[in-house]
Amino acid sequence: MTKTNLPRLFGVFTPIGHVVLAFANDADAAQAREALLTGGYEADEVLQFRSDEVIADAEQTRDNLGLLARMGLNMDWSEVERDVQLAQQGATFLVVYAPSDAETNRVMNVARRFNTTLARKYHRLAIEHLLG
Repeated sequence: MTKTNLPRLFGVFTPIGHVVLAFANDADAAQAREALLTGGYEADEVLQFRSDEVIADAEQTRDNLGLLARMGLNMDWSEVERDVQLAQQGATFLVVYAPSDAETNRVMNVARRFNTTLARKYHRLAIEHLLG
């Protein structure tokens, strides 16, 4: 996966098999990304998004969604709105490929070391909140 071919469902970012993490600042996100790369992840498995990128993507998605798609995507859209709130506060995001429970645990072990403020795993039919 690259920033140019992000997985979407009805236009909404839906990275099935991935963990989305938010960090309060760029430095924490960069350190977490580096730790994941050092631990064996490939660069295209750990994407980093600045707050302005998250906000711009959400605005573009909102502008392109039709009414029917919005009605069917209430759960996913509420996640996007939460991401925008964090991005407006300066959060930086990582999207990490973690298809198995073992990979998810591995990602979370790293994320917790760098003060992640949000963590969620996208499954085919559900979104799992990993913090809390």
